Amino acid sequence: MNSSPVRPSRPSVAEIRAVCQPESITDRQSAEHWAGTLWARRASPYITRLAVRTSLTANQTTFAMIAIGLTGSAALLLGGLTGPVLCAIAMQLYLLVDCIDGEIARWKRTSSPRGAYLDRLGHYIVESSIFPTFGYLVGGSWDSGWVSVGLLTSVFALITKAETDLVPWHLHDAENFEYEQMVTPRAWPVRIARAITHPLKIHRWTGAAEATLLILLAAIVTPWWDDANKVLALAFLGIAVALFFGHDWRRCAESQRSGPRVRRSGRSHDPFSWTTVWRRTTEGVHSKRAREESPSAPLRRADRRP
Repeated sequence: MNSSPVRPSRPSVAEIRAVCQPESITDRQSAEHWAGTLWARRASPYITRLAVRTSLTANQTTFAMIAIGLTGSAALLLGGLTGPVLCAIAMQLYLLVDCIDGEIARWKRTSSPRGAYLDRLGHYIVESSIFPTFGYLVGGSWDSGWVSVGLLTSVFALITKAETDLVPWHLHDAENFEYEQMVTPRAWPVRIARAITHPLKIHRWTGAAEATLLILLAAIVTPWWDDANKVLALAFLGIAVALFFGHDWRRCAESQRSGPRVRRSGRSHDPFSWTTVWRRTTEGVHSKRAREESPSAPLRRADRRP
C-alpha cells in the first residue's frame, strides 16, 4: 500500500517550493547553476504550479528545453547584434525550463533514470551546438575555418562533460554520488592552476548561459573592436582544451562507504581514482566489489606494483 501523501491537484507556490526545491537541490554548490540561484529557481514554481495541473510530463518538458536551446544556437546564424541577443534570451529560457522539468517530475513522482538520461543528453546536444554556429557568425560562412574552431571547441567541451559524468555512472552510484564529493586535485600544478582560475569560474565559460552572454558582450563591443569575436572564439577553444587536460587530474572523493585509503609503499591508494577505475574495468572487476572490498584486506597480485 502506497503511504505517500496525496498531493493537491491545484498546489500553491509554497507547496511547489517545499516538494520540488528541497535543500538537496538548492544547496548544491557545484551542480546548481548561478542563474538558477539568481532567478530561475525563484520563477520556476509559478510555471510549475500551472504545468502540474495539466497532462504535461517531465520528459515532454525536457524535449521543449532541448528545442529552445537549439533555437537559441540557430539564432546566432542571424549575425549582427540580433542573433546574439536572441541566443542569450533563449539560453536563459533554456535554463528556466531545465528547472521546471525536474520540478514536474518531483511533484508527479515520475523521476526515472530515463528522465535523468534525457536531461543530460539534452545538455550535451544544446551546449555542443553553440560553438559551431558561433564559428559561422565569426567567419560568415560554413566554409570558414572558424567553424572548424567551433567544432573542435565542442569536441573538447563534450569530452570534459563526459569525464564529469563518467565516474558516478561507472560506479553505479549516481543517486548517492554528489558533485560535492569531487574534491580538489592532488597534483600540485593542477592545484595551483585551479586556485588561480577558480575565482573566475573558468570551468563554466563553455556552458550555455556563460558562453552566450560572452558572445553577446563580444557582439556589443565589435563596433569598437573588430576582432572581438575572433579572440573570443580562440579563448573558448583554449579554455576547452585546458579543461580537458586539467580535468583528468582531479581525483574522486571517497564516499562515506569507501572507508579510508589504503597505504602502500608510502603512497595513497585511492579506490576511486581514474587509474584504479580503469584497471578494475580492464580486469573485469565490478565497481561494487571495489566499494565492498575491505581497505585492510591484503592487496591482490594485480594491485601490486611491479
